Amino acid sequence: DKYWAVTLVPTEKQPFQPRYAYFEDGRPRYQADFLTDPITVDAGQSATVETEIFAGAKEVAKVNAYAEDRHIRLFDRLIDWGWFIWITKPMFYLIDTMYKFFGNFGLAILATTVVVKAVFYPLANKSYASM
Repeated sequence: DKYWAVTLVPTEKQPFQPRYAYFEDGRPRYQADFLTDPITVDAGQSATVETEIFAGAKEVAKVNAYAEDRHIRLFDRLIDWGWFIWITKPMFYLIDTMYKFFGNFGLAILATTVVVKAVFYPLANKSYASM
């Protein structure tokens, strides 16, 4: 989903094998599994398998806090940053910082535009001078 996620996260010490599937039987369906090593449980005995779950909004602060708290590597990829993650992620943090400073998205967008223009000013100035 674009705004919400439910994901199971195996613990660090638990080896697993991911498996993904796509089905087209009337409507497209996706399935994601993770397979763990088999466990043999004798009669009268018990076994425990620990798995973490994240269910909630894909808000950057919440996803990052969950990842830090549970030491989950690359959990921020739960949010679709697109193909140009090296541009979109820093731009998000810049505009988010501006929003926290101004308290208004309109002003945050204007301030972000000024910052980006200032960063690229030397390049733009050389381009204009060469014309």
